[in-house]
Amino acid sequence: MLNTLVNFFHSMNHTTKKEDVITNVKRTFDNLNNEVLPTLSNIIDNVGTSDVIKKNNNIKLLAISAGIKSKDNKDTLVKLKGILTNIAKSDNSVEKLINDKLPDVVTDKTATVRDLAILKLASDLSNITLYTLDFLYFILTDVKDSDYPKIKFQQIKDGMMDYGMLIKNYGDKFNKKIDEIGKIADIPLESDPSKSSFFEKLLSKQGKVTNMPSVNNFVGNPVYHIRLWLVDREVKKYENLKDKKKLLELKVLELKAKEANEGENPKLKKQIEYYEDKISSVEYEISKIEND
Repeated sequence: MLNTLVNFFHSMNHTTKKEDVITNVKRTFDNLNNEVLPTLSNIIDNVGTSDVIKKNNNIKLLAISAGIKSKDNKDTLVKLKGILTNIAKSDNSVEKLINDKLPDVVTDKTATVRDLAILKLASDLSNITLYTLDFLYFILTDVKDSDYPKIKFQQIKDGMMDYGMLIKNYGDKFNKKIDEIGKIADIPLESDPSKSSFFEKLLSKQGKVTNMPSVNNFVGNPVYHIRLWLVDREVKKYENLKDKKKLLELKVLELKAKEANEGENPKLKKQIEYYEDKISSVEYEISKIEND
């Protein structure tokens, strides 16, 4: 846990307000319930038995990295949905943890071990929500048939291992994880590697020690760390999920038509291209701002 939080600590370079973290978490759970889970259900119900799903090696790789034991790829998606559904039900518990345990303001000078663990949890849940629809698009789409830039596909592929680690870490007894984070010692972080062994022992004596996924710079995901969550680009990221949900609805219709040998539908293809271009433009705009 300590090394993970030290790395996360080094990503902090500003003041974080509790009210901003709460707003971000509310937005995360709202999109998980309204965009991510309905889209996952749509794919399972309508193309879960298609060759695109059955023969998809990337779903198998995700199952391995996430520690999901399943009989086939459809079952992997069903179990992924179960994990995300369980997380979605814990919105009140996560908000209570933040309200009760996080100070009104956290800075890189005042952050305690517990503060960082709470912020890491909020960041990880945001990453899960924002990446899932990208992964679903990735498994349904041939790069040759997409208007997405090729680098986007590579970024999604590169992010799979980190995503799997997050799902594995938070997929089992999520409410227990929340409880453990609340019981972590509220003491300043010791970031000197030479003292880490001693500090781990101190932490275990004064509070709970829990595993945190060692994922900070989430490759292929628009959230890289906790800086400036509430500026315009963060709002755009979540609004972008609504377009991704619509795009995936169209992809499901396209795949169902192919399975039924109905031939190509030019109108449907044009709609898909419209959303691919729109999403790519927004993400390009976001990346330009983040890299300034």
